[in-house]
Amino acid sequence: MKAFLVCMLLATFAALSFAHHLELCDKNDGQLKRELQCIRRSISAAANQSFDNAARDLRCRDNSCVIRKLCVGNDLEKAMAKYFTRAQITEIHNAATACDPSAGHHH
Repeated sequence: MKAFLVCMLLATFAALSFAHHLELCDKNDGQLKRELQCIRRSISAAANQSFDNAARDLRCRDNSCVIRKLCVGNDLEKAMAKYFTRAQITEIHNAATACDPSAGHHH
């Protein structure tokens, strides 16, 4: 029973932390731009290169455009998988959580 509870707590924590990036789709342009600047500063060179590749492929001039286009299908996770590795998506999720001023934490 104890193991089950630990698994449930871990699953809940993972779901909450990975769901955070979905909130990017609901940000207004100013919020999205600021948060994406922070995210891009926080992620690896490889993840940044993947962002640049996505921008080129999606014919976007900025990061906000990339996210807006990835949000169109209402499945950001699936859309991101086309351009980012699983590890990069996790990296972006973690950065999005750290960079969100409304997440109730202090940097």
